Amino acid sequence: MIGATTHLEVLTLGQFEVRRDHIPLSGGNWSRRKVNDLFKLLLSAEQHHLHREQIQEILWPSSTSEQAANSFGKTLYLLRRALEPELVSGKGSSSIYVHLERDTLMLIPARLDIDADIFESSAKPLQAKMRSRSPKERANEADLDLLNEFDHLLSLYKGDYLPDDVYEDWAQRRRDRLRRIQSWLLENAAELAQANAQGQRACAYLQALLEGNSADEQTHRQLMLVYARMGRRSDALHQYQLLRAALREELDATPLPETTELFRSIQAGRIAVDLIEPRRGNEAPSKGATALVASNRAGKPHPGTPSLSADRTSPGPGESSSASTTLASNTNGDARRVASSTATPQQEAETETAEEQSQINPERILQAELVGRAEEIVTMQHAYKQVRDGQRKTVFISGEPGIGKTRLAREFTRWSEETQLATVLWGYCYEMSGSFPYQPIADAISAHVRMSSPAELRAMLGNSAIDLAKIAPEVRFKLPELPQPEPIGPELERRNLYSAVAHFFNALAEQRPLIIILDDLQWADAATMQLLNFLMMQSTGLSPFDPVIEAGKRSAVPLYLMLYRADAVNATHPLRGLMGTLARVNISEDVRLQRLTEAEVHQLLVNIAGHSVRPIFAGEIFRQTEGNPFFIGEAIRTLLLEGKIKKRGERWQATVDIDQLELPPSVRLLIERRLVHLSPECRTTMTLAAVLGRQFSSALLYLARNLSEDAVAEHIDDAIQAQILSLFSDPSKVDSRARAQDLDLAFTHDKIREVLYQWLNPLRRRSLHSQVA
Repeated sequence: MIGATTHLEVLTLGQFEVRRDHIPLSGGNWSRRKVNDLFKLLLSAEQHHLHREQIQEILWPSSTSEQAANSFGKTLYLLRRALEPELVSGKGSSSIYVHLERDTLMLIPARLDIDADIFESSAKPLQAKMRSRSPKERANEADLDLLNEFDHLLSLYKGDYLPDDVYEDWAQRRRDRLRRIQSWLLENAAELAQANAQGQRACAYLQALLEGNSADEQTHRQLMLVYARMGRRSDALHQYQLLRAALREELDATPLPETTELFRSIQAGRIAVDLIEPRRGNEAPSKGATALVASNRAGKPHPGTPSLSADRTSPGPGESSSASTTLASNTNGDARRVASSTATPQQEAETETAEEQSQINPERILQAELVGRAEEIVTMQHAYKQVRDGQRKTVFISGEPGIGKTRLAREFTRWSEETQLATVLWGYCYEMSGSFPYQPIADAISAHVRMSSPAELRAMLGNSAIDLAKIAPEVRFKLPELPQPEPIGPELERRNLYSAVAHFFNALAEQRPLIIILDDLQWADAATMQLLNFLMMQSTGLSPFDPVIEAGKRSAVPLYLMLYRADAVNATHPLRGLMGTLARVNISEDVRLQRLTEAEVHQLLVNIAGHSVRPIFAGEIFRQTEGNPFFIGEAIRTLLLEGKIKKRGERWQATVDIDQLELPPSVRLLIERRLVHLSPECRTTMTLAAVLGRQFSSALLYLARNLSEDAVAEHIDDAIQAQILSLFSDPSKVDSRARAQDLDLAFTHDKIREVLYQWLNPLRRRSLHSQVA
C-alpha cells in the first residue's frame, strides 16, 4: 500500500500532469476524461472544496439527478484508484488525497505539491514586503536582491493555468487570478528595475506583459519611455506604431492624448537619456530577465505592425484627387491634400497624429441616438408599466447577429435608470463548452452583491444566503461566517436554491424597480432554463424565504429582458420551451428587430456625424450594409480608422470612392463565425450557391451540386434555419428576372454571399463557374 508520506506532484501551469515519485500518471483510470475533469475541478475550486451537486451539474448537466449522482460515485471511485492504485476496495478504505465529507468533496493539499498553489503562496510574502517598503526608498543593492526574488517567482509561472481547458468556465476564475498575480509581479519588477537603472530588465518585464495583452496602452507607454531613456529612440517610436495597430485591430480605438504627447516628445528628442545601466564587473545578467527577453524575441511580430508610410491617407502618386467623394462641402481639403503630398515622413507623422485628435471618435458610433426602434421601446416601456402594476412580464428580444439587441437593451437601461430610478442587473451566457450552471443568473446576483455591504446582505437574504452562495460565491466572501449547507438531498437542495434566487430578486424589486437583462441566451444551459421557468412562473409568496404579503397588496416583481440570436435557437432549443410556456399564460412579449430602412440609415449617419450627410453617401452605405446596424458601424469605423473619411473642419470628406469600400475584416469574421456552424457539406453547397448569385434557383443548385435532391434540400433547410438563405415568400418582392429564371432562394445578406465567394481561389471559381454553366 502507498505510504502516508507519498506526495503527488501536480503540474497545472503551462501543462497538466500528475507525478508520483517523479513518474507521470498515465493509462488505466487516469486516461478517462471524467476522472481528469473531476480532479481538475477540485484543483480549480476555492480551497479545493466543491459540493457534490455543483460537480454533478458541471460534469453531467444533461443527466437526471439520480443518473448524475450515480456517475459521480463511479467517477470518484475511479479517481481515488487512479491516484492510489493499491488502495483497498470497500467503504472502509480512505484516500489520503481526496476526501468526501457531508456531500462536500475536497482535496487534501498537505499530500499534494500543486505548482499553482506554490506560486500563489510564494507571491504573498513578496507582496507584503513590497507594501511595507517606503515609496521614497532609493535604489540600492538590497533592491537588486529583491528584484532577483521577483525573477525567481516569475520562473515558477510556466504558462497559463490548465491550458488544455481554456474554454472551461470552471477553470477561468483561477486562471485569471494567477494571470493577475503574474501581471502584478511583472509590473512591480519593471518599476523596481527602472529604479535600479536596469533598463534591459525593465524592457523584458514590460514585453512579457504585452505578450498577455497587446492592447495594454499603459504598458506600451511605459515601454516607450524606457526605450527613450535608454537612448533607443527608434524602438520607442516603433513601439508607438505597434500600439496604434493593436488598438485599431482589437478595440477600434486610437491612443490616448497623453500617449500621443509622449510620442511627440520622443520624436522631438525631449526625453533625457538617463537610464544607463552601471557596469558591474563580472555580474551576469539575471536569469529571469534573460528568459523573458528570449521569450519575447521568439514571439511572432504583431500582425498589424505598421510602418509610418503604411498609414498614409493622402492620395499616392498614382491617385487622382478626383477619386475623392465629398460628403459635405469643404474648401480646405484640396490645399491640405497637396500640402501632405510634399511633406517629409516626419512631418507626415506629426500631421497624421494631429489629425487623429480631430477625427470623429469611433465610440461615437456606438453612442449615436437610436433610430428605427421607437415602437420597440414603447413595447418595453409598456411591459415595464405592467410589472410596476404587479403583473409578471418577460420581454424576448431577438434578431440576427448585429441587429442591435444589446444596444436596444442598454438604451432601455438608460431610460429606466434615469427616469424610473430602477436597478438594472445584467447576466451573460458564453459560447463555450462546460459552462457553469446558472451562469447568467449568477452574474446578475454577483453584480449586486459586490456593491452591497455585509450588513445589507444579512438583512435582505436572511437564511437564504446559504443557498444563494452555492451559485454566487461572492455571497460567502461578503459573509464568511455562513455555515456550510446541510446535506438534504439533491431535489430539496435545488428547490431551496430556486426559492433563494426568487427571494433575492423579489426583495430587490420591493426596494426599487428591478430589471434583469440576460444576454445571449442562445448559449444558456438546461439548468439555467429550468431556473428561469421557476422564476417567471412562480406564484406570489411561493418562496419560503419571502415575508407574508398584506391582504390586497401585490408583491413587486422584476421585469425580465431576454436577448437571443434568432438563427441559433431552433425548434428543439430549451429556450423555445420557456417561450411557449410564458406565451400560453400571456406573460411574455416578443420584440423581433428588423433591419433599418434606407431613410433610417440616413438618419443614423446624421446622428453619428452631427451634421447633414449627402443622400448619395447614405445610399451607398445602405447598399453595402442592407440596414444591419452592426455592419453600418463597422463600415463607418473602417472608413474613419483607415483614413478613408477625414474630418476637415466641421465636416466629413471622403478620400476614396465610397462605392469601392471593402468589407471590414470584423464583419467578415462575424459572418465566418456563423458559417462555421454549418456542416462542411452544407458549406460546400452554399459556396456553390454563392457562385450562382444573390438570388438563385434551387433546381439549378441541385443540378450543379451533383448530389441527391434530398441531400441538397437538407443543406438548404439548414441554411434557412441558420438565416443564411431565405425563401421568396412574398411574390411582390420577386423581380421579373427572378420570375423568368425560376429564382426561389436568396442569401439573406449579400455580404454573406461575398464571404463565401471569397473563400474560393481563382482556379476553383473558374471551375465552379464552368460547372454551373
